This record gives sequence, C-alpha cells and structure tokens, in this order.
Amino acid sequence: MTRAVLLTALLLPASVALAGDAPATGAPAAGPAGRVPRDVKNEAKAKKEIQELFLGYDDAGEAGDAEAAAALIEFPLLVATDGAKGEAEGPAWTRERWLETMAPVYDVPLKNAKITHKAQVFLVSDSLATVNLITTVTKGGKSKVERNAAVVIRRDGEWRIKARVESGWSDVAPLPPEPDDAPPAEPAGKQGDAAKKAPAAADATPEPERDEPADPPEPAAR
Repeated sequence: MTRAVLLTALLLPASVALAGDAPATGAPAAGPAGRVPRDVKNEAKAKKEIQELFLGYDDAGEAGDAEAAAALIEFPLLVATDGAKGEAEGPAWTRERWLETMAPVYDVPLKNAKITHKAQVFLVSDSLATVNLITTVTKGGKSKVERNAAVVIRRDGEWRIKARVESGWSDVAPLPPEPDDAPPAEPAGKQGDAAKKAPAAADATPEPERDEPADPPEPAAR
C-alpha cells in the first residue's frame, strides 16, 4: 500500500490530484489545476465497441485489405517497439510508412487461419482505453502466440487505434520503391538533334585512294 501511495504522489502532484475541485469563482483554472479527470460512465458499451474495432481489424487481415485496416488507425500511429539488441524506441508512423511496412503482411491474406485473442481492456474514460492482447494465430496445424498492447481513442463517435506496443519492428525497414527498369525516354525534340550530332559509324566504307598522275619526263638532251 505504501508503494502505491508513493507512486501516486510521484505521478500526480497535490495540485493535480485535487484538480477535480472546481474553483470558487466558477471560472476554469489555468494550467494543470484546470484538469478534471473523467469517470467511466458506460463501461459495457465502450468495451463492446472496442471489441468490434479489433474484430474489424482481424477481418481486414483475413481479406488482405491493408486500406481497410489503415482506416481503423488514428495516424500518426505511435509504435512502441524494440529489436534484436533489446533497445526500445517509440517512433510515430505516418499512414504512408505503415502501408509500406505492412504491405507484405496483407499481400498474404490469412483466409485459412484461425485467430483468437485474450484481451484485457482497461478504460481510462469513456473515450480512452488500453488493450492488452495475447493473440494466437493457427494455420496449417502450426500456432504462433504473440503478446502486444494498444492504446485506443474515441473520436467523432468511432474508436481508433492510436498506439501499438509490439516487439520486433525496430529491425524491419519499409520496403524501398520498386526501380523502373525502362530507361527514361528522350524528348521528341532532342532525338533529332542527337541524330544530327552523332559521329559517323566506324565501319563505314572509306573512299578509295586515287594515285596522283606522275610528272611528265624531262626531254632528252640533244
């Protein structure tokens, strides 16, 4: 209990912890004292909507529809992750970065896979929540278990994924753009100029050499 109290004291100074008390004047307080924590009023409804969010995300994976999955994300997406060296990072991915990185995953739809989740939803308010997930994907008799988490937010009446906590993404770079094999075409006006300036071919037939006429002989002395 003592540790919990000390932790609360570190995270919430007294001026913030008591921010729910309205100022005597009725005017909103400036700075952190103006923060009023919101209570969770409809937990069952929020949890059902969050479940539907992740079911839609699974449906997009089974259909191989990256665009549909991206529509369920609030970009920029915070990706808290790590790599083989065990160093963590938290970059913000744009929609373009997410699509480039996840393209290979959605190119192989999980149509014949069975996906199950053990989810623990913690509501901070009716519009903020964290979700801890243990996901099992079974395909071809083989199963893979992954632990991850998410932060979800409710905006304009819709829940969206705002942050993902997943290991291993630090070692994955976005795919480079595919090179264009065809050389760029010359502009029409320059093609004729290039032909005019091109030197003669080396194997062109040379002009035959002609012998110059010899000088006439001097007349013999008499």
